[in-house]
Amino acid sequence: MTSAESTAASQDAPFVLAPFNPTANDAIRHGLELAKVQGQDTVWEIGCGDARWLIAACKETGACGFGVEYDPDLAVRATAAVQEAGLDGKVTILCEDACQVDFSAATVLLLYLVPKGLAHLQPKLDALRSSAHTVRVVANFFSVPGWAPLQQHIDKRCRLHYYEVGGEAAAAPAAAPVAAS
Repeated sequence: MTSAESTAASQDAPFVLAPFNPTANDAIRHGLELAKVQGQDTVWEIGCGDARWLIAACKETGACGFGVEYDPDLAVRATAAVQEAGLDGKVTILCEDACQVDFSAATVLLLYLVPKGLAHLQPKLDALRSSAHTVRVVANFFSVPGWAPLQQHIDKRCRLHYYEVGGEAAAAPAAAPVAAS
């Protein structure tokens, strides 16, 4: 491959929002408690990896869900995990670039992305603020830039940031910024 072909290929490739790092079981449990996922929710997990967080959310509550994973091998792995969990028809894994996917129908959004990934996805995240419905967002480890979490769960094993945007949350006054800990 020539350097021109390599440059063209890298320009066509989507920005990697985060490397695969499985979400710890403690983070899954606490994240689902923060989000208060219910059966009528539509849960989206961006950069779902093996989809363990999404599967837990949908299996425990009966909610439907969508996972977005760009890495084809991880998307296959996530799809197999969904099937193994008996969630075919309830959970769909999309092997796509999250920056090109419309996740505006989400009522719960799960994120485990690095700061550069969150910044890259920021325009789509900020668009949720004007949603007609409330979106409950849980970010694992890294907070969403410019957003003040309503709640946090921080311990030795996880660092979770909980937000509500859009709907009634859009009409409410903004939460005070949270000091870094």
